[in-house]
Amino acid sequence: MRSKIQTIEQSFEQIKPHGKEFAASFYENLFAAYPELKPLFANTDIEKQEKKLLNALILVVENLRHPEALKEVVQALGARHVNYGVLKQHYPMIGIALLETLKQYLQENWNPEVKVAWVSAYRGIAKLMLKGANSLSQVETDVEIEIQENMEMTLPNIESSIEGITETKTETPTPSLSTSKINLEKAPVPKPSSQLQVEVIENSFEKIKPHGEEFAASFYENLFAAYPEAKPLFANTDIENQQKKLLNSLVLVVESLRNPEALAEVLRNLGARHVNYGTLKQHYPLVGKTLLKTLKQYLQEDWTLEVSNAWVYAIGQITRFMFEGAGYIDTNKPSIQQTETTATKPTSEPQEKSLSNQTTQQKVRPKVNQTKKQSDRQYSPEAATLKTQKLIEQIINVFWELPKLSVVIIAVIITVILVNIVGEDSFLAKTLDSADVISVIVAVVLFVKEAPDRKKEFHYQAWSIIDAAKGVKDSQARFMAIQDLNKDGISLRSLQVSGAYLANIDLKNANLNEANLSEVNLENANLKKANLSYANLSSAKLSTSNLTEANLSFTNLKNANISNSKLNYSNLVCADLSNTNLSGANLTGASLSGANLTETYLVGANLKDAKVSIYELSNAYLKDAIMPDGSKHK
Repeated sequence: MRSKIQTIEQSFEQIKPHGKEFAASFYENLFAAYPELKPLFANTDIEKQEKKLLNALILVVENLRHPEALKEVVQALGARHVNYGVLKQHYPMIGIALLETLKQYLQENWNPEVKVAWVSAYRGIAKLMLKGANSLSQVETDVEIEIQENMEMTLPNIESSIEGITETKTETPTPSLSTSKINLEKAPVPKPSSQLQVEVIENSFEKIKPHGEEFAASFYENLFAAYPEAKPLFANTDIENQQKKLLNSLVLVVESLRNPEALAEVLRNLGARHVNYGTLKQHYPLVGKTLLKTLKQYLQEDWTLEVSNAWVYAIGQITRFMFEGAGYIDTNKPSIQQTETTATKPTSEPQEKSLSNQTTQQKVRPKVNQTKKQSDRQYSPEAATLKTQKLIEQIINVFWELPKLSVVIIAVIITVILVNIVGEDSFLAKTLDSADVISVIVAVVLFVKEAPDRKKEFHYQAWSIIDAAKGVKDSQARFMAIQDLNKDGISLRSLQVSGAYLANIDLKNANLNEANLSEVNLENANLKKANLSYANLSSAKLSTSNLTEANLSFTNLKNANISNSKLNYSNLVCADLSNTNLSGANLTGASLSGANLTETYLVGANLKDAKVSIYELSNAYLKDAIMPDGSKHK
């Protein structure tokens, strides 16, 4: 029987002639299975990376018989990968992708013997690389999070997680802050309270606010000092803007603690967005530890056990909602606790007797009655209607999936069958007794069948018009194209129309998430319930526009003119409104938590019932404005 080394060497010889294709397929498989890893390669020449992978595999395979030399090289490789942002939790993903690619290229030569050999080899390589990585990251901090052993993916589990590659992809279990034990002062801490201590958090954060900018800067300093592997996630990020976003987010969270439903929705959206930034479940404990450390650093003697417990619980809840948004938690699945409570609920003696009697009656009930009830349920009007609806849906699906020729032939056959059923002397038969009528039926069927294609063609033309008008200030064709795409329910996400003239446009319910609308003229536009979150509207003209219930969270509205506009019940959470003209605007019931209101013109604006603190309004111009409590500012 061959040794594992011989097995790996012989199988890899079959891969070598297709080395370049193999390396390319590996990254395709990796990104398809784990898209969250893409940001780690954002600034990487992927072709060079593929060559590096192939060279590394050749190096490893050719040195399997020289373990001492290989050990030093692999450990050094692990140490370098820390600086690339590679975490311990990434290794199983890489292993699964590698085995999937080996299976793909070896085909019939991929047998249990080969699979076991490669699993064993990868496990040993991963151990050595992790050993090299750990030698660079033994950082002692004042705040330690001890994760439960059964919640963490340890190296011995890699083999078992890879074993199921031909059936399923394994997701790495990860701890969340809500299940972590947080230790302050390197001493045991009492179990955190199971209720949110809102006043404690609010009072402690009030002491942080005056030093907000320094606090945010210190947070990232602490994060990168303790976890240098997190740096690549911020490689293309303006760190000053990132610090402002952190501070705005903290302000938003603290000031929305008394409005949990609205806060939960914002946190879920934030969690969903962070997936696209490359944030993994494993990053959340790092952020939690760093936040607690920075809070302790700034609160000093005010950092008490009560305060620390309150923040620990709050971070756990924030993490839970962000996990829900990121899809890490199945919100529809009933909790184990609920199931156990229902299953083990005690029953009183009378109830037990009653249940016993019912069981006895059920046993002796005639089978005829049971059959009758089943039949009634099966052929009830509701069931019949449901079955009919399903049948119609299936027919419609088949209609759209079948080729045009097949649909035409089926239509003609059905027509002939109907004529034969009703008889040749019937009105239907006489009406259809003409080639012209058959032609009309065929034409109608083709017209309906081709409708989606015509719609697609129209949408392609509309986008072509928009792209062609780039740099042109006033284009009626672009105006109509954008408006028509929105009416058809097409997403306008990331639309690029900087400087365009779009006054009076109707974009109700439009999805303009992350769109670039800087310096755009949107005066008197209808943007009711539009999603403009994370959009760039700096220096845009939006006076007298309708933004009722619009989502403008985290939007850049710096220097924009939104005077006399309708913004009632809009979401302006963490929006940049610095130097923005909102004079005379209707902001009734609007949410402005965490928004930047530095030198914002709110003269004569209506802020009644708006969710914004007096502190946040302190740097705005408020003459004659109606304040959140209904009073008029003098």
